Amino acid sequence: MRWQFMNRESLLALMCRTVEAGVLTLALAAVILTMSPAEQGLFIAFLSFSGLLQLFDFGLSYAALQTSAHLVASGERTRLPPFGVMVSRLALAQGVSGVILVGIAGYFLIGTGAAGWGGDWFGPWVFFVVFAGSAQMFMPLVAKYEGSVSVTAAWQLRLVQESVGGCALIVCLAQGLVLWSLPAWAGARLLVVTLWFFTRPAIKEISPVTVRGFTLEAWRREIWPFQWKLGVSGITAFAILRSMTLIILAVRGPEDAGRFGLSLAIMNMLLAVTTVWPYSQARRLGALLAAGKMAEMTSLMRQITIASSFLVGLFAMIFCSFQYYAMQRGWSFAFRMGDLSTTILLLLTALVQQVIACLAVLLRVERRDPLLPVSILGGFLVIAAVSITSRTDDLSHVALAYLLVNLIGIPFVWFALRRFMRRHSGVNA
Repeated sequence: MRWQFMNRESLLALMCRTVEAGVLTLALAAVILTMSPAEQGLFIAFLSFSGLLQLFDFGLSYAALQTSAHLVASGERTRLPPFGVMVSRLALAQGVSGVILVGIAGYFLIGTGAAGWGGDWFGPWVFFVVFAGSAQMFMPLVAKYEGSVSVTAAWQLRLVQESVGGCALIVCLAQGLVLWSLPAWAGARLLVVTLWFFTRPAIKEISPVTVRGFTLEAWRREIWPFQWKLGVSGITAFAILRSMTLIILAVRGPEDAGRFGLSLAIMNMLLAVTTVWPYSQARRLGALLAAGKMAEMTSLMRQITIASSFLVGLFAMIFCSFQYYAMQRGWSFAFRMGDLSTTILLLLTALVQQVIACLAVLLRVERRDPLLPVSILGGFLVIAAVSITSRTDDLSHVALAYLLVNLIGIPFVWFALRRFMRRHSGVNA
């Protein structure tokens, strides 16, 4: 069997996520060494709020990627310029809304109640939300460029963005700037994408004159039926992957949020690297389906699922062994995260989520999301389970409830996959 999942796009995507994971690793090490437990909790909470900002994209980036690729493949390139105008206008409206609403929500959650903390957080918070939200506004246009011009160029941008932003973050942490390091990180990423965007030839396409070819009615008819499902799926993904830290912040305060959030950050850092394989192949999988090459498509997806899941399992064993060794040696950083049982349960959850993520990419190549009802149910269950178990004394109870909720999704995903295979090839999955 010829392994074909590591093409140039996958390699660039993997490099980008590896840089991101490396930066986060160094940053968390610096946080442990230079910050108090409460500051650590707020640092991780800021990062969770950046995920909340991304929700205001509401599926726009993925819809822009898939639609632009479809327009190119179907010979409708003349519709790309007006499509780009519409994407830019929607991205601006959604981005501004996100900055305002997340900024206000974060202000009240951090500044009041159980999460209240008397340190200097307001200034860093304002600049962080503005810079991170502004950078997010460019992402749908980058996705449109990826779908219609070059996958490689889009991932090269992301690689540079992560590298420059990471350098700014680490330097600021090393200088003891504490929470101000996060606005520096977000500002550096914003600067990179701004320079990239305004030096692209494709920017000339975005002119008010061209908007007449792609109206809101066309968007509502052709794209919205797919986009809103992606948007809701993104909200549920946040609930499933990143809401726990904010819930614990509200219920138990910044110190416990920092401990659990650090273990959760390890899990999400791992998934950021491994899930990029199937995501980077979304365009290729769609092309194979359109060409009727089912055998090649399923072979590619099987290879990605096996290889990436093996990597998750290997890393989980290595990291848990390392944490156990560090705790036995009495190294202080090992006690700034969740206990060993919490970390083990979260990394087992990562393995479950990796398999689900791979199969979800395959199921979405038809520009539909059959897993949406399952995702919505999972999001509600995660929020309910974490809200209940976070009131107990042991954080591992939160991690166990989280794992059990994720396991519930496996049978539903398998059923959807069997239906997908029967619909396209008549062969059971």
